[in-house]
Amino acid sequence: MKTERKIIVSENGKLVLKKITLACKDASGKDLYLFEPDKKKEKTESLYERMENNFLRIGLLKKVDMSTLSNDEVNRLIYKKHEKEDRFLKAGEKRGFNFGSDMDPDDILRFYISLTPEERVALNCKP
Repeated sequence: MKTERKIIVSENGKLVLKKITLACKDASGKDLYLFEPDKKKEKTESLYERMENNFLRIGLLKKVDMSTLSNDEVNRLIYKKHEKEDRFLKAGEKRGFNFGSDMDPDDILRFYISLTPEERVALNCKP
């Protein structure tokens, strides 16, 4: 039996195709399904993707093939990545940019543009 199905539901007077996932079975043996929160998840993923892409554009981060690295090396690289991001975001907050939980990923680029070449190098970005 499939754990995932699609059904047609009415939302605001319009027919919409929704995904549902098998959650569990009740005492009588009936299947209980839950709607998947697909839209919010996609928005969150695209937000983090946009942030990562902006960090790559400004040279703060680099793409690395981690398939050949040991777990210790991977952990060290991830820690280094978070340190770089944190330093950059804290420097932006000192200048008045909103890098809190509701930040706009484009603010990363706006802050980068406002930096001098020397400041960019100090934050490990492209000059």
